[in-house]
Amino acid sequence: MTMFHSGRRWFTIAGILMLLLATAHTIGFFGPHPMTPAENTLFAAMGALKEDMGSMQPSIKDVYYCLALTMTVLYVALGVVMLALSANMEISDGFLRRISWVNLLWVTASAIVGYHYQIPPPFISGIILDVAVLCHLFLPGGSKVS
Repeated sequence: MTMFHSGRRWFTIAGILMLLLATAHTIGFFGPHPMTPAENTLFAAMGALKEDMGSMQPSIKDVYYCLALTMTVLYVALGVVMLALSANMEISDGFLRRISWVNLLWVTASAIVGYHYQIPPPFISGIILDVAVLCHLFLPGGSKVS
């Protein structure tokens, strides 16, 4: 398979990891877990508090879930784009390398935000993704320098 050729393996692995992390995020966020009485009270209050956004008035709970789903959509989209780029032999290894530098920046920033707010999943996910991206950038056979 083209995307697993030398110079593309770690880029492909990073794309696959993004898809797996999107899945884990969605399951972790929306999966079954019992709510404590304090959480029930909080979510009821979030549902009652509406924000006036012109023609829309979402609750804070709506905003919360929208942001969570947006994270899933973003990771799926980026993972699919990475796999599409990796599979296309018309895309140079040098271009994939530049995309990896962009990935390293945004993934590291995401991990820093997770660390700052003490939220382990984005922090840990960021580290895992950064390892794959760093492997693409610096391991022999990961990417050709151009």
